[in-house]
Amino acid sequence: MNNKNIMDITANVKQIEGLKSKILSDIAVVFEIMAEGSVEKREIDLKFAEIIMNSYILAGKLGFSYDEILENIFSKLKLEILSRESVSDYNELSDWLRNRASKN
Repeated sequence: MNNKNIMDITANVKQIEGLKSKILSDIAVVFEIMAEGSVEKREIDLKFAEIIMNSYILAGKLGFSYDEILENIFSKLKLEILSRESVSDYNELSDWLRNRASKN
């Protein structure tokens, strides 16, 4: 293995560790905001977006397919809806996804 390959591996490991740290940090910020009792909806929305975005980037760096991850999310959601039809959270998300799909 040459020095360039070692440098590439080192850079990838550093990026992966940075993404993991950022995801955990953002989750901690969400919990901190919620624990304070303040409703900083915009800030929480942004943190959730960052968590999801960085999770996708991390998955890509680890060799996972974005499309497969999204398909797995839809599949898991469908299973949850079928097994817990009375749970409103899943119904709301299901309605949102159906509306999203009809727009595409």
